[in-house]
Amino acid sequence: MTLFGCLLIIIFLIAYEKRKNSKLSEEESRKFWEKESMANLTPSKDLSGLNYIDISFSTLPFDPNASGEFLAIQKELELLKDRKFVNLTGYTNTDLKLTYGRANLDLLSSYDQNFTLLTRGLHKWGTLLYEAERLSEAQTVFETSIACGTDVSKTYTTLAELYVKTEKTEKIKSLIDSAQTIHTVIKEATIKELERISASCYFLS
Repeated sequence: MTLFGCLLIIIFLIAYEKRKNSKLSEEESRKFWEKESMANLTPSKDLSGLNYIDISFSTLPFDPNASGEFLAIQKELELLKDRKFVNLTGYTNTDLKLTYGRANLDLLSSYDQNFTLLTRGLHKWGTLLYEAERLSEAQTVFETSIACGTDVSKTYTTLAELYVKTEKTEKIKSLIDSAQTIHTVIKEATIKELERISASCYFLS
């Protein structure tokens, strides 16, 4: 086969792939806008069945004498006390509108944002306590965040390290079980790190 013939075949294959990808893109776009149109017409649904997260702020180790970063994060969390929390990770706006109605989207988004503020805040507070060697308080904060269903990977791994430090390595198994339920792109990496920490404990014992 001549060089010119090879070039013609390559050009043909490239053109074919472009047309195929273009058709796929057009089909995906059509399906998306059909779904979005249906979502925008979905009537409002009752939100009482949502998986609201119940957190008891009274069990958290708020320090009335806190200062600096500790005081700042405590104030941030106290502002969340009367809000509602729902973890909607993994749902697109279109999914939410289809399920609960377009009119509820802003409210649902606020519930999800509250959840994000809560779990990020608890992680920051727990980390500050951990670094200050206030391990019992850090454990309480981290475990509260885990119970809320946090998807902050470092909350799981830092708590596992805390368990190692306080000789409570048997608790790491429950952490791995909890991590199996989270919805995040780094879920598998989080589980692998927890398993590594757990395995290292057996190796050292």
